[in-house]
Amino acid sequence: MREVEVAALTFDVAVQSPVVILKEIGGERTVPIYIGDAEAQAIGRILEGIRIERPQTHDLFIQIIDKMEAHMKRAVIHDIKAGTYFAVLNLESGDTHYRIDSRPSDAIAIALRAEAPIFVEEGVLFTDDSGEGAESLKPRSISDFLKKLRPEDFGEFTME
Repeated sequence: MREVEVAALTFDVAVQSPVVILKEIGGERTVPIYIGDAEAQAIGRILEGIRIERPQTHDLFIQIIDKMEAHMKRAVIHDIKAGTYFAVLNLESGDTHYRIDSRPSDAIAIALRAEAPIFVEEGVLFTDDSGEGAESLKPRSISDFLKKLRPEDFGEFTME
């Protein structure tokens, strides 16, 4: 399992969908995850430090965690099946540990709000040319593109 950070939040015009790109900390491997518009806006607001007067869904979840005197230990993207990623939230309250199923986009949005680390299991990270792990799930042209990504390659994500 490797810790990752949000390297970019962008929009794929070819499929008309937002994409969050996670990159392993201290490494080169990435995980591009196509997400919904609402989740992209929630992630974008946190990345840009924008606060909304009334709590949105992810903010509400953090408030519930706080009121229950729990805290989020981490978000983990642990599997990919038929192109769909799976994630869990790991929460702790005293000696009790909770593992809550989550969509990766929600897990990322909540982890960013909770200032909790985000991890990705090894088999989900895009690897080198060996074809192991998630690498075999994407076309070579996308693989080559992802390996060359730099933060300056992306424009700003516009929230409406």
